Amino acid sequence: MMIVSAFEKIIRVRSVDLAVLDESAYYEAIYAGSSVPNRRFYAIESPFRMNSQVSVPPGNGSVTNKNKSRRKRKRGVSSNITCNLSDVSTVLKKILEKAVMMDAFNENHCGPAQCSSFETSVNFNNYLARQLVLTATSVPCPLSRYGKQYYFAKQSIKEICLNQEERTIDDISNELVMWVNDGPEVIIARCKGEKFILPPFSSFIVNDACVTEALIRYGKRFDFVLLDPPWENKSVKRKTVYPIYGDHKWMLDLCLPELLTESGLLAIWVTNNAKHLKFTDDMIEYFGFEKIAIWRWLKVTNSGEPVYNLNSQHKQPFENIVFASCSAARRHYMNIVDEFVLIRHIFLTNLDSHNSFYIECHSYQHACCTKYLNFFGDIFDNISQAEKAKAEEANTPSAIHSRKPPLLPVLQALGILEETAEQLELYGRYLLPRTTTVGFEAAKLQNERYFV
Repeated sequence: MMIVSAFEKIIRVRSVDLAVLDESAYYEAIYAGSSVPNRRFYAIESPFRMNSQVSVPPGNGSVTNKNKSRRKRKRGVSSNITCNLSDVSTVLKKILEKAVMMDAFNENHCGPAQCSSFETSVNFNNYLARQLVLTATSVPCPLSRYGKQYYFAKQSIKEICLNQEERTIDDISNELVMWVNDGPEVIIARCKGEKFILPPFSSFIVNDACVTEALIRYGKRFDFVLLDPPWENKSVKRKTVYPIYGDHKWMLDLCLPELLTESGLLAIWVTNNAKHLKFTDDMIEYFGFEKIAIWRWLKVTNSGEPVYNLNSQHKQPFENIVFASCSAARRHYMNIVDEFVLIRHIFLTNLDSHNSFYIECHSYQHACCTKYLNFFGDIFDNISQAEKAKAEEANTPSAIHSRKPPLLPVLQALGILEETAEQLELYGRYLLPRTTTVGFEAAKLQNERYFV
């Protein structure tokens, strides 16, 4: 009963064209009585800026290399940007104004006495959240794989249930393993000495999405398939965050029609690159699907301000979600509104005692901020220059790279998917109830480093 009703917690404010998400409330319902994902990773206090544009945190010196000369480049309008950017930006501005009028961000509103916190956050360029991520990612996740995957075309899936007495995730490199928590309780599994917190009725495969053929032979079909492709991206290529593919044609081998039930729904996360959007439309047509709608995920700070300027020609504060289904199933999704906007807002009030460390960091007292920034600075000094460089370029709306909101509970809360819908997420990095997650980092964000 708890899991079925958890999705009802995720939408805080909604209207016909927008929904403001309270993701933390959803996770607290799923992980009730256990650790929960640390919302501080996703709490962005101010718009992101280049480090050269901001002041440095007190007591830590510059986080950039001032002695290193950089060649200045003239920045024109990107040729790959979606052609209707101006129209989309205009719509999103109106949506954001509407959300403000609906008092969607009121719970985290700063009074006059707290304004110095915002000013401090601007100067630090979300330094606290970024260093929190840096400390969590400084040691590789034992469940992530980026090397050669030992998967063969006719290889079968081996299912291992973790809700028995033995809860150890072994490195079985020559087998295709689906790790499963098929019980109604949150469980803790161990891998190479580290703990992973797994939600009820969840499963995952640490491998490439090419294993979809094995899922079909395994007899799995899903009501909802979510694809989050590793689109080619200059920032990702520079940071080598995860493997990307210059040629997107590999996605045509994913057997998506066979993975969906007859009335199944497909959703694809897409960047604002015009080539990526065009390829997505072509792929939908290739599979014999019909495009239903496109949604936007608008990325905002805690105060409801876009994390980047909506008029920027280089970095936009939104991403796209394209929905499609087979022709026969189209009638089931007449309630999917085109140009719908999702806004994730992290509410930071009423944090419990085990979050007190982070509460003190945001206590609006300059001396206290200095104290804890010095603490983070000590950690920062012990991390390699390469890792520091990655952190300095971490310009995402979540301090964790590319951390997207969960769509399954949103679609359930909006009445688009049934409460019992089963999801497949390809290239996901966290687990959800009634979901099979496949990817190089399928369970990365289930590591206890990301929980409190």
